[in-house]
Amino acid sequence: MKKPTRRGKIAAIAAAVVLGAVAVQTTPGETIAGFVDDTFATGTFFSSKWNVQGNATADIEPGAAGWSDHPTSANAAIFRPTLGTIIPGGEIRSYSRFGLRMAPGATLGANVTIPVGVEVSSGNQANLISMRLIRTTSPTCDSSTFSDVNAVFLIGTASTYGKMLDQPGTALRKLTLNPNATTSNPGIPVYLCYEFSLPNATPPAGLTNGAVVTVQWTFTAESV
Repeated sequence: MKKPTRRGKIAAIAAAVVLGAVAVQTTPGETIAGFVDDTFATGTFFSSKWNVQGNATADIEPGAAGWSDHPTSANAAIFRPTLGTIIPGGEIRSYSRFGLRMAPGATLGANVTIPVGVEVSSGNQANLISMRLIRTTSPTCDSSTFSDVNAVFLIGTASTYGKMLDQPGTALRKLTLNPNATTSNPGIPVYLCYEFSLPNATPPAGLTNGAVVTVQWTFTAESV
């Protein structure tokens, strides 16, 4: 059976097995009636609960929902670091976190692919912005997070930067989400912390002052 991705479900249809037995024995001059007995067996299967949830509450409007489903770009989780808070020289950086977990009641875990960003705004300026990305178990996402010895760098290092549209290398591209031990509680979250900056004193050529850059990340999950 093909494994589901994203909001996929595991389902099987009911099955029926018909068992028939016919017994007829004859000998010269003797006839024995044969009895037929049909036995029906029906198996009923239920779909397993499986869903991945995201959370970017700390970085969007007050009162917004926390953990929720975001199956399409139309209802994507939104985090909004603004270029207005980033200045050349890296003295001010912008941080955004994104949490991932298995939904309450999920009976299977998931492997989630950390995607490459896709710029959906005009201007092609996203890759002019520097980015670092780490994986952490803490919901905190600020400068201290990048100094945490337990943080795993996915893009960049403690002293180097990648670009806003970079994707982690193959060995770091997937993260595993585990379901909770019970069917009523959610799985333990994994957090991604994004840092956006202009680390050099001279802004990159082509970056417009006051530009608004919109980038979309699509996380793909496969059940395990």
